[in-house]
Amino acid sequence: KAFVLAGSGNNGGDGYVIARHLINSGISVTTYLIAERAKIKGDALINLKTLEKMNAPIADASDAKALRKLKKEFLNADLIIDALLGTGLDSEVKGILREAIELINSSGRPVCSVDIPSGLSADSGKPLGCAVKAHLTCTYGLKKVGQVIYPGVDYVGELELVDISLPGDLIEGSNIPYRLGDE
Repeated sequence: KAFVLAGSGNNGGDGYVIARHLINSGISVTTYLIAERAKIKGDALINLKTLEKMNAPIADASDAKALRKLKKEFLNADLIIDALLGTGLDSEVKGILREAIELINSSGRPVCSVDIPSGLSADSGKPLGCAVKAHLTCTYGLKKVGQVIYPGVDYVGELELVDISLPGDLIEGSNIPYRLGDE
């Protein structure tokens, strides 16, 4: 049984896509909106509507009372998918998102973060107030600096680079100022 905790932005949209794929693979998935539905826009909204058309279980956990109920549900989770906040985060995590991150971290369940652990700076590797401590992070395109330096590396867990078919010339022509050594 998997629980997807999704925010209102693109990271949440990725969470809705992941929920669909897991459901299509026969896995029991419940998606929790950790944002007011009215604030979900763009591609994230398109992917949420597609998930809704599948009659997938979707629950509103956008306030503290609803989030507290989720704590009991986590006891039944085989996997928690963190799709709250992505790489664009540049300010301290507060409010309901902070509560959700703290709940994830205290759950004792395996956690997979989408692209980057929520609350972690993709640039500095520092938690912005708080951050998810993932067991696995599946990131897209390229590894981010904040995922491979301390303290970020302690939040990422195992880091998997997922191919989402970015054009090679997009990456090669982007003047990236860093290179990551390998074995």
